Amino acid sequence: MKKATRDYLYSDLPKTRRAAFFDRLKMDPWRFVGLGAILLLFASPLLLFMGASDFAISRVDLNEEAAKETLFSLRFYRSLLLVPLGMIFSLGIAGVNRILRQECWDEPVFFWSDFFRGIKNGYAEALCQSFLIGLLLFLRALGDLWQIYPSLVSGILFGIIAFAVFPASFHSLCLSQIYSISVFRCFRGGYTAYFHSFLGTLAVAIAFVAPLMLDWIPSLLLRYIGFAVVIFFYLPLVMFASFLYALSVYDPLINQKDYLELLKKGIYPDEDKSNH
Repeated sequence: MKKATRDYLYSDLPKTRRAAFFDRLKMDPWRFVGLGAILLLFASPLLLFMGASDFAISRVDLNEEAAKETLFSLRFYRSLLLVPLGMIFSLGIAGVNRILRQECWDEPVFFWSDFFRGIKNGYAEALCQSFLIGLLLFLRALGDLWQIYPSLVSGILFGIIAFAVFPASFHSLCLSQIYSISVFRCFRGGYTAYFHSFLGTLAVAIAFVAPLMLDWIPSLLLRYIGFAVVIFFYLPLVMFASFLYALSVYDPLINQKDYLELLKKGIYPDEDKSNH
């Protein structure tokens, strides 16, 4: 522990969302380690199943007569079971989002209480959005298995999921932790926020999707160790930065009109400006 050389002043408080990111991270880095542990815990069933199914697929002897049927079955059930496992992971994300909301607003965090409150407030939105994304991925996988369309079309479908559906889902999950609104209004508000911040939200989506490039690693062990490391260290920071960005979108779009008490909450303007 280092003793401060001077008193903490109002002018030292973060005045922008970017400054708030580094301020919160500096004040309590271990909290983000805890968030990473929770995310990894909720992602563990998904990662373990994906690793086991990939291993089983890699062990199929292609020279056997029934190899084609075996591969089809393994890939079919892999794609199907990823849907409920992804929904389990989404509940952890909902709980963590509540804690990140408190961090963004610079409000006290009661770790487990806020985590379970986040699940309570956002479980419906989290389950609906994760089911929708999982279902679309499952339908894409079925197209690949049954050779309904060429690989280029499959890639385009994945791009639509990643950059059209997922960005709006990101906003919907944030909205569910901030405003007391229905699932439908969260869904609609997600697309409204996406359209009003297209490039910024697209950058957020890329930050979330980029780690999927680890799937190109040939070694299964290294691949899933990489996924675990990303979820533990990278994902909490990206979620926090993204939530701060989302708040900067909602300030002019929503808060300035209907929720003045939330306008620029968690950041501190200059004293002379704050008095006007």
